[in-house]
Amino acid sequence: MKKLLTIAASAVALFGLASCGSSTEDGLYGAKISKVDVSDITFVQKGKLTVGMSTDFAPMEFIDTTKSGQDQFVGADVSLAKAIASAFDLELEIKAMNFDMVLTGLDQGLIDIAISGYSYTAERAASYLPSKCYYEEGDGGQVYIINKSDTDTYKTLEDLNKASVKVAVQNGSLQEALTSAQVPNCNMMKITNLDDAIVQLQAGTYNAVCCALSVAENKVILDDSLAIMEEALDAKGYEGNFAWFNKKNSALQAATNKVIDEVVANNYFITWYDKAVELQLNLGDSAMEIVPEE
Repeated sequence: MKKLLTIAASAVALFGLASCGSSTEDGLYGAKISKVDVSDITFVQKGKLTVGMSTDFAPMEFIDTTKSGQDQFVGADVSLAKAIASAFDLELEIKAMNFDMVLTGLDQGLIDIAISGYSYTAERAASYLPSKCYYEEGDGGQVYIINKSDTDTYKTLEDLNKASVKVAVQNGSLQEALTSAQVPNCNMMKITNLDDAIVQLQAGTYNAVCCALSVAENKVILDDSLAIMEEALDAKGYEGNFAWFNKKNSALQAATNKVIDEVVANNYFITWYDKAVELQLNLGDSAMEIVPEE
């Protein structure tokens, strides 16, 4: 799992991003993606690949507020979606949804693929088709963000495991399932937006917010009033990130897996992840983790 960036490393990253120039504006950072024939596959919108994601999950997916329309969606998962659309020779359309609604979008026929930093779970696999793993390091670490002023109060899972402690988890997430199993006595608060939850944490409404380590690392880099609690959840077996498909769409799953094979073989996603971290730091206040209004 990635380590916290130092301030010096962040400064180098920003210089590197600034020097990339227009050649990286497509978000693929030089990745060469082979074409995949999808002529026999029906898509939600003709000529388009419609991908659902919850854009409050930097560095995987977030908003560049200096841009508008589809250009505002950035992050490592966005690069993956662009690679898949490029391979299919389709225009990409990202539909931003609350996290607990993204998979439902597959059921309702609103999207072709769900890509939103998803780990594999048996519950998800019972209802949807998973892709191959596209990022093995992805989100096996599940942690709690707390206020730095509370680091002496909250060190262990047992410190959170009290009815008086309010722990925010994203509705329908792996963090919800793990918190329910490992911190069963806490006052679990189900939320739809991580960015709002952090604001409420700082205001004292919540005592802790559960999220993936990759997200937590970036948040404590960007705001030194926050900290990651010492003890993490036991998330063994949930490492890796996967895209998801409607059970009736195995042909699209197979076509996407061809792209993922190429992405993994060339370590493209590692590059996209690192560039997404750089971009978030470079944007500063212009990087938002929100689900924009329709």
